[in-house]
Order: sequence, then structure tokens, then C-alpha cells
Amino acid sequence: AAFKTAGEKTQFSASTTVTFDPKTPDYAKMAAVLVERQPASVLLLANTVHSIGLIKALNALNYTGQVLNLAGQANGFFVKSLAGGKQIAVFPMMTPSPTASASSAATDYRAAMDKVGQKNLSYLSFEAYLNARLLGIALKRVSNPSPAVLTATLQGLSDVDLGAFKITFNGNRRQGASYTDLAVLTTDGRFRH
Repeated sequence: AAFKTAGEKTQFSASTTVTFDPKTPDYAKMAAVLVERQPASVLLLANTVHSIGLIKALNALNYTGQVLNLAGQANGFFVKSLAGGKQIAVFPMMTPSPTASASSAATDYRAAMDKVGQKNLSYLSFEAYLNARLLGIALKRVSNPSPAVLTATLQGLSDVDLGAFKITFNGNRRQGASYTDLAVLTTDGRFRH
């Protein structure tokens, strides 16, 4: 429903919509419908497990279009699960690459993860790291960290440089950063930007 509403506002509509019961998904059936209708690309609004299941079913039917996934799925589990597949998955990114970027934010993130012995770097954990840094900055600026004061402080943050891009919030702008990128999971298991 949210996708349909957003599509109406931007004058974008899907040529085909396939829905499924997440408890009993039939990936082969969904893939067959998509392949029959031959969309140039598939926008997948599903969790990692269902996305992997559908992409594998599309691969089995030799679908050659691209699949656009949710950014939080760009992780090692997703890559390993699709190893050897033909399908190219594309992810919209709100942060630079946590592994390839030379930005100070990415360098600091890798050092922090290494310090705690965490080797599984991901876009999602990098985003969480940046969120935590931003929260820390806001907490340092308030003397009484009540929910109302902290919210007001966060909403008033402007031009906070986290080493990759600047973050700015206000009452009408909740997203903070305007960084956007596409990461493409290639068939050899790498992300290309």
C-alpha cells in the first residue's frame, strides 16, 4: 500500500505486482509470473530470506533483468546465499561503502568493528554506527537528556560532518543526509558502486 501511494505521488506504477504469504511463499510460482510478464527489473520489498528465495527462483528460470533490493540486505549472508547465481542485485545506498570507502567515517567504523573483534562488516551496521555517533554528538550538547530535550537537540543538528557527508536535521527534514548511491552485487560476489 505504501509503495502504491508513493507511486501515485511520483507518477510511477509497477507493470506487475506479485504478493505472497510470508509464512508459505511459493517462490517458483512468483518467479514464473514475473518471467512470463518480462519486466525489465524487479523491485523486491521483502526480507533477506524471501529476497534470496525469489532471486534463486528467477535464476532457475533464466530471468535476465535486474533486481532492486532493500539496502539492509547488502551483507555477507546475502552474498554467500546467492554465490554462483546469474542474477545481478542492485541496492540503493544511503551510506558510502563500509569496506571500500576511504572516508574517515568508514575508516573509523572499520577500526571500531575490529576493536570489538567483529569481522562481519555491512552497510546496515555502518549506518547504525553513524547513527550512534550522531546520537553521541547530540547527548554531549544537552545538559538534561530528557526525551523532549534530546529530540529537540537532534532536530536542530546542522552540518554535522561525520567524515563522509554532512548531516542536517530540521522539523521538516527527518532523513538528515542526502547521500545516495547504487551498489550492484556482481556475479562474482562483489559490490560495485
